[in-house]
Amino acid sequence: AFDAESTTLASGGWDGKVALWSLGGEKPDLAWQAHEGSAQGLSFNGDQLISGGQDGRLIMWNRRGQERRSVDTGSGITHVKILNELVVTGHYDGSVRAWTLSDFHKVMHLDLHGDILVAALAVDAQSARIASSGYDGRIFLMDVSGHYEELESPPMDAVSLSFVPGGKVLFGGGWVRLYRWDLTASSFGTISTPHWGAIAGLQYLPGEDVLASISRINDSSVFFLDPVSGESVRHFERQSICGSAIQVSPDEHYLAATGDDGIVRIWDLTKTTAE
Repeated sequence: AFDAESTTLASGGWDGKVALWSLGGEKPDLAWQAHEGSAQGLSFNGDQLISGGQDGRLIMWNRRGQERRSVDTGSGITHVKILNELVVTGHYDGSVRAWTLSDFHKVMHLDLHGDILVAALAVDAQSARIASSGYDGRIFLMDVSGHYEELESPPMDAVSLSFVPGGKVLFGGGWVRLYRWDLTASSFGTISTPHWGAIAGLQYLPGEDVLASISRINDSSVFFLDPVSGESVRHFERQSICGSAIQVSPDEHYLAATGDDGIVRIWDLTKTTAE
């Protein structure tokens, strides 16, 4: 996760540790034990960092690694997203929940995917929409009031999701293909890509009108994809083994990717080579 100023990157590991990196540095500025089991989701909220773990704890930290607030959610957390004044979480029990940032009071709890863990979660600040996918093959669109609707299911599980700002279009990543839901026209389509595996990470970049993507299983490629054709606009050095996460900074100057090798790679997008 990048902070709003695009100067700091937070990463979480299988060992439950969280690290803060200054962009341009080669080693973390700070690392601490945040969770038992893996640290699954990270999001900045101003000077605070929110983390969610396999242990089911949702924690707010300051930038010195000191805990400010926490709640035991009772189910392992798969994803953490900030949506205006709320933090939205996906869980191992298939639920999607929302909590107030001010005191972690739960304001929404939807059991959408049975007992099958949430595979992907996306939020859009402008429309206040939330989307979730599960390994049950189902896709849901919801808001924080608890209203939800099921979208057309893709041919294979969507393991990543990303809204186009405004919340009218939702993209998903599946096995070698992109999924596209036009939420205004209620239409669905699939798009071929150069990936050879499951598109595990996906983020739409409005400044470039591209989708940043990373894949796993048979492939660990990192691309910028044309959202219409699915063709590669830019190709980056792949992870040494399966890719797991990708994110671009808010100013769209930096790209970070990681995978099962535990290596965080950062690219300065204003240059042509990796840092």
